[in-house]
Amino acid sequence: MLLHLISLLIYIIMFFLERISFAISSNGLLMLSQSCYYKCFYVLCVVFFLFSCGKKGPPLPPFVTISEKINDMQVHQVGEKVQVVFSLPMKNIDGSQPAQATKVTIYRTAGTTPVEIKPVVELNDVEINKFLIENKVLLYDNQIPEKYFKEKQELSYYALVDSKKGKNAGPSNKVSVKVTEPLSKPLNPVAELKENKICIKWEYKQPKDESIQFNIYKGTMPEVAVLTPYNTQLVEGFLLEDSAIVPGETVYYLIRAVHKDTKQESDNSDIVQAVYRDVFPPAAPAEVVAVVLKEGIELHWKSVDAMDLGGYKVYRKTKKDTEFSLITPENIMEISFKDSEVEAGKEYEYYITAVDVAVPANESKPSGIVKVKFNPE
Repeated sequence: MLLHLISLLIYIIMFFLERISFAISSNGLLMLSQSCYYKCFYVLCVVFFLFSCGKKGPPLPPFVTISEKINDMQVHQVGEKVQVVFSLPMKNIDGSQPAQATKVTIYRTAGTTPVEIKPVVELNDVEINKFLIENKVLLYDNQIPEKYFKEKQELSYYALVDSKKGKNAGPSNKVSVKVTEPLSKPLNPVAELKENKICIKWEYKQPKDESIQFNIYKGTMPEVAVLTPYNTQLVEGFLLEDSAIVPGETVYYLIRAVHKDTKQESDNSDIVQAVYRDVFPPAAPAEVVAVVLKEGIELHWKSVDAMDLGGYKVYRKTKKDTEFSLITPENIMEISFKDSEVEAGKEYEYYITAVDVAVPANESKPSGIVKVKFNPE
């Protein structure tokens, strides 16, 4: 409205200026130029007046991109805590990427008719990255009142993902867990090296029944990730054999007791460290025989069944030698060997060993010794 009044006022002033100028001027050329000037100005005022017309509405709110909500939240009891796991949204509700999440808040309610909705964890978009494991967020609610465990209270959880200005797409899926008295944790875990595997053993002091089994978690860092157990099925006893090993790699293990029905877990056991080093030689070759040929003495033996077999070594001794000498500087992969460096009439003794591919290699015990006199026909 103010713009309209200003435009009209300017128009009236310029109209009277033109009249006055026309009346006092004695120069026709001047009158014409001034008249053209004022007419152009009138046109501009009219255009300004027209474009300033219209009803002024309320200001529109700024557009805010809103992240999708969490839809895969899971919870279960671990000791005196509740473990909360979920995936962060990857996109916004309009399909754009990446998700514009600025804060994640986890809420807890107690009972079927809760009177209190309590935020138990609140993290901004920088803090939450510290809790990412295998593209999942893993958090703990460690503020559970002790009475809830005695009452076997049912706790429900959900999350809100806030975008800018506190906007969100609504609560996540709601999940519940009934908390009970915590399970005892496994004790005294140890790691023992066996051939091609690491054996993890532990103790459990609480009276064990068939409902108590175990999960084992494995990692290559001391902070073992407890998102996914190493075992694909719950372990019933107090032993796990790990054959997925890499020689020289340091690995870490921890164990949790598990109630097989409720999936409630105990607190973590102590962490046990192990480095697999191959110190286990192959079996010794067997059934060694010697055959005299015109060109020398040929040895044959039965192959050794070993996944990491690196080959065989042949040792020889004559009567004048005090000990056996290696006559194959490089490992041989065949199960036969011809010794052409022999002299007629001399007696020779041989034995064979097997070696693996470890560095340094592990060598088997000697095979049985065979004696043969080289008398070619």
